[in-house]
Amino acid sequence: VTMLRMVVMLRVVEVLRIVVMLRVVETMRMVTMLRMVVMLRVVEVLRIVVMLRVVETMRMVTMLRMVLMLRIMAMLRMVAMLRIVVMLRMVVMLRIVVMLRMVVMLRIVVMLRMMAMLRIVVMLRMVVMLRIVVMLRMMAMLRIVVMLR
Repeated sequence: VTMLRMVVMLRVVEVLRIVVMLRVVETMRMVTMLRMVVMLRVVEVLRIVVMLRVVETMRMVTMLRMVLMLRIMAMLRMVAMLRIVVMLRMVVMLRIVVMLRMVVMLRIVVMLRMMAMLRIVVMLRMVVMLRIVVMLRMMAMLRIVVMLR
């Protein structure tokens, strides 16, 4: 009887061990399953976070591109405005230069005309004076001739 009891006890202990082992294995499996699920969820969350960050960075990049484009457009507008201002200044300066040249040219022409007119007047006076002198000499010569006769 004691031997039978011992055998039964051993068998019961073995069965309990097997049950315990099975339960431990099952719990381990459950834990690993839970870990897998948790890991998958974490991975999904991380993926979502990464996607959101990527989307945010894309938005930031697009915003920066827009800002850069606007800055470039503003710079180009400023350059165009400055070019127009410089062109207008150049045109005004050229007009002023042309006007001054025209004035100087007119002054020179007027001065030359005045000089020519004065020369002509002086020349005519000289001619008239010479004629008068010649006429007076001729008259004197004639008087002398008449007196000598």
